[in-house]
Amino acid sequence: MTQSSSAPPLKSPLSSPLAGFEPAAEVSQTRLWSPKSGPNVLPRRWGCGIVSRAFRRVVFPIVAFFVRRLVSIRVEGLENLEGLAGPAIFAATHESKIDAVVLLTALPSRWRYRMAITMGDWVFWRGWFGGRRLQTLRYNAMVFAGNVFTLAPNSAGLRGALRHVQFLAAQGWSILVFPEGMHSPWLLPFHAGPGWMAHHTGLPVVPVYIDGMAGILPRDASIARRGAVCIRIGKPLQPDGVDFRTFAQRIEQDVHALRSAASS
Repeated sequence: MTQSSSAPPLKSPLSSPLAGFEPAAEVSQTRLWSPKSGPNVLPRRWGCGIVSRAFRRVVFPIVAFFVRRLVSIRVEGLENLEGLAGPAIFAATHESKIDAVVLLTALPSRWRYRMAITMGDWVFWRGWFGGRRLQTLRYNAMVFAGNVFTLAPNSAGLRGALRHVQFLAAQGWSILVFPEGMHSPWLLPFHAGPGWMAHHTGLPVVPVYIDGMAGILPRDASIARRGAVCIRIGKPLQPDGVDFRTFAQRIEQDVHALRSAASS
């Protein structure tokens, strides 16, 4: 882990939007395949298999080496993970396309190599190069390399995701989720995903605030540049049987508290 000499600029609050970027318009212009005629993007359990795990054990140290050469990472709050004996749900803010790789680089190996990552079903969006077969091949490659799984916006997809989340929890895998739903240089309202997962698995949720990645890989950029990032890890939250939407709001409040602590 590399210590940065100064803190990176704070992620902007929702009240200070990026000029020319409107989340609602962004979502409405993104046309997904119809849930009736489109693919049912089911999770792949083989992403947790021995071959996939062995591949990541060999490849990820190489990836992490280049990440550390590019990004100066400061991590605060690692001590909050010391009391966690089992898996957890990591609910992190989302600024760039490579947030997951940077966060995994910063985490201890016992979390890094037992982490499944949620994603939208954007790999199957209309307009992506190639037909369904190529899109499926691309998705399978992402599962193999990063153990990702989708939260498809239809009932069949969500049922499949729920079964996969319960499978992951039973097998001792942690889950990384980005509740904002898309990467943005400013803080967006959270979806209820982390609360929903915690409600059905009983796993604790670790709030994570990532600050600085928007300057390293800006939105719509394809080439990253050197920079510093601060990752703040909060205390784990227990679902304690509350309504999952209420719990999701509590997660969002704790992430906002991490942001406020960073600015003080």
